Amino acid sequence: MSSTLRSAITASLVLLSIPASALAAGPIHFGIKAGMAFANVDPKEIIPGLDLEAKSGPGAGAFATWGLNEHLGLQGELLYVSKGFSYGKSEATDQQGNSLGTFETLQIVDYLEVPLLLRAAWASPGGRLSPAVVVGPTISFKVRERFKQTGALRDPRRTTGSRAPMPGSPRAGSFGFGPVPAGR
Repeated sequence: MSSTLRSAITASLVLLSIPASALAAGPIHFGIKAGMAFANVDPKEIIPGLDLEAKSGPGAGAFATWGLNEHLGLQGELLYVSKGFSYGKSEATDQQGNSLGTFETLQIVDYLEVPLLLRAAWASPGGRLSPAVVVGPTISFKVRERFKQTGALRDPRRTTGSRAPMPGSPRAGSFGFGPVPAGR
């Protein structure tokens, strides 16, 4: 197990080991979540002149919300998220220059993310829906980074793993901020 993954697991266990007496001010709700992650890549930061396309990927995990009062709460999460980008589509040719079709080269990075969020929620009149807004920092730990080629390649070794980061790629312990729509 990598030291980054061990650090992420340790940090999660510390957050989950808060004494019950400290949490007695409000109820704790647990849940699971799943969705999509949309990466935003600025190619000038990686290789100048390169045209990259953002890649969306799956994300899933668990959360715990501690109610501070009727409308506010703290929410901790543990998420596995896949992000990345595409170098674009290219034309594959054989040694004689005959077209074999197109292929796409992807850079895929998987993260273990630990957001700590302030949650503001309002109950709907019927009480069945509770729209919420969350804001706060996220600590990301890189779990895996790999290249993947799809399309007209005849080489069975289409996916290669790499522990060395690409130039300009996010490192373990990076922080992220952004708006997140939420509900219950």
